[in-house]
Amino acid sequence: GVYIIETFKDTPAARAGLRYGDQIIAVDGESSLDWNSDKVRDHLRGELGTEVKVTVQREGEDKPVTVKLERAAVDLPSISGTYLLKPGMGYVALSRGFHSTTSDELTASIAGLKEQGMTSMVLDLRGNPGGFLDQAIRVADKFLLRGQGIVSVRNREGKSGDRDWPAESGVPETFPLVVLIDDGTASASEIVTGAI
Repeated sequence: GVYIIETFKDTPAARAGLRYGDQIIAVDGESSLDWNSDKVRDHLRGELGTEVKVTVQREGEDKPVTVKLERAAVDLPSISGTYLLKPGMGYVALSRGFHSTTSDELTASIAGLKEQGMTSMVLDLRGNPGGFLDQAIRVADKFLLRGQGIVSVRNREGKSGDRDWPAESGVPETFPLVVLIDDGTASASEIVTGAI
């Protein structure tokens, strides 16, 4: 079966009340019990603003639950987890790529952890496939002094477009920082790692 692992805030699924552990058993009245997750996804996707009915079997409920979703664009959050590992040590899992909201998400995560007493941080970029270059630059900028290099682009001989991106904020975070990477850390996350 296909089960919901997580719903994201302010998405059609969250607004409809779908939650972790729900098994999707029908889409628009058609049984999905023998479908794989790709087929379920394909039936859930559609023209923005149109409705789709989703029926789930929920733990603790005798009868299936059917909800209507209005299809909408869904931006996945970049940060999948933020918490204190132990007193003073914050942890941020930036694992879902660099999207248009990544820098703002990280700013909010750091602020929340500081309110909880964070004095050092682990930034987990393992499995991060990358994404928007401007967001990688803004993330790296949070940890570097003004003028320190973040990334440079060099074109082949005879072509214009060379560019350097130095840190600009001038107010970097100064707590001890550990960055975790693996063989799935790529593209924009490599830029952040290399800059730091």
